[in-house]
Amino acid sequence: MSISTAELGAKSALGPKREGPLVWLARMLGPDHRLGYLFILPTVVLVLALVAYPFCYAIYLSLTRKYVGVPPVFVGFDNYVKLTFDGFFQRAVINSFIFTFGSVAVKLVLGMVMALVLTGMSALYANSPWAPVVIQQLGSPKVAALIHRVAASVFLTIFVIQLIYFIGRIGKNWKTFEWFGSHSLVPRWQDLWDMVAMFKWFFGKGPRPVFDRWTYWEKFDYWAVFWGVAIIGGSGLMLSFPSATASVLPGWVFNVGTLVHGEEAILAAVFLFTVHFFNNHFRPDKFPLDIVMFTGAVSLEEFQREHTVEYDRLVKTGELKRYLVDAPSRPMTLGSKILGFTLITIGLILLVLVVVGFFGSNLA
Repeated sequence: MSISTAELGAKSALGPKREGPLVWLARMLGPDHRLGYLFILPTVVLVLALVAYPFCYAIYLSLTRKYVGVPPVFVGFDNYVKLTFDGFFQRAVINSFIFTFGSVAVKLVLGMVMALVLTGMSALYANSPWAPVVIQQLGSPKVAALIHRVAASVFLTIFVIQLIYFIGRIGKNWKTFEWFGSHSLVPRWQDLWDMVAMFKWFFGKGPRPVFDRWTYWEKFDYWAVFWGVAIIGGSGLMLSFPSATASVLPGWVFNVGTLVHGEEAILAAVFLFTVHFFNNHFRPDKFPLDIVMFTGAVSLEEFQREHTVEYDRLVKTGELKRYLVDAPSRPMTLGSKILGFTLITIGLILLVLVVVGFFGSNLA
């Protein structure tokens, strides 16, 4: 059978058929992906029974006036109107939103960081004995790469959001904002003197210094991560979009980008799981765990000890009472400790894997 030139031209003009997102996802998950629906079916049923139904019923009750032993009376949006103008409810909503958003953001960032370290180090130290095991548990190198890119995208998004937040907050008060003031994260000369005094105290050569709103190591923690995210994120974007990068930059940039991306990632991981862990959890006055990132509250005694200058200023101006809150509940404290110890354990395991991979690749 022969094909005419016109038919051949028509076929070549059509080109290869592009696969849809569902087909691409099925190919990524493998041939047995349909079994996954069977496994998650019990979870879906439980969610519908224990979450969806109570949620919808709660919405219905919110539109009624209900007393014990009396059938509910439909009142429409009257309850919502009353709550809108209730001062106590307004404060509760604002506090709940801040705490919920802050706690979720913290846990999300921590989860993304650990996912990035695990998948990135598995690719960087692919010849390590633990790397094939991790890749196999994740599914395949393609799945690991997908997880890495998704985690990086989420982390970069959070990074950009906090940049926008700071720019907006400083922009409103840029005329009166003190760039080198006590509430600024910009390093100043006092941080250097505090660091020198701290090292003298370490070696018994002087008293322990007192600190303001931000200590020098807290500023270092922030700017180290800021620099790391900018370098790792920038090089990662270059490697993720090679065509766009090659259209404006020479080819040798990819070699430099790959080197910088990997080396900076190693530095960030080691710093996070050693220096940061020590400053915030393993110091004698913090050991074994600091849960302030989950509870959002610190004891008055600890605040006075850690930030004496700020504490004295608030007491002198009478503003301290504005920041006083109830102590975290016992369940909140227990849950924060469990989550904190879990994350620290995972972080230390990742540190061991990075160290094994680093020295194994250099000795090979």
